[in-house]
Amino acid sequence: MKVFFYLILAAKTGLHYTYIGQVERGKKNLSLKSIEKIAKALDTSLPNLFLFLEKRAPQDKLKKQILDTIADMDTRTLKLILRVVKAIVEK
Repeated sequence: MKVFFYLILAAKTGLHYTYIGQVERGKKNLSLKSIEKIAKALDTSLPNLFLFLEKRAPQDKLKKQILDTIADMDTRTLKLILRVVKAIVEK
């Protein structure tokens, strides 16, 4: 699914789809020119693009805290946590 998104964004920006994937995974850094191309392709302004990223930061921080907390747990405990999380999401 992500590759499909990369291909569409690549077509709209003129950037290579593998480059977009690498940026998304934190393997490559964007130039300002590339950021401008992405903002234009997403039909938004640079300030709005960064506001979106700023709003995501607390959520990303929480996800990292959750992953750090469960990183060293055994498989049985992880399966139990997964069942609990699924039960919460389904309600």
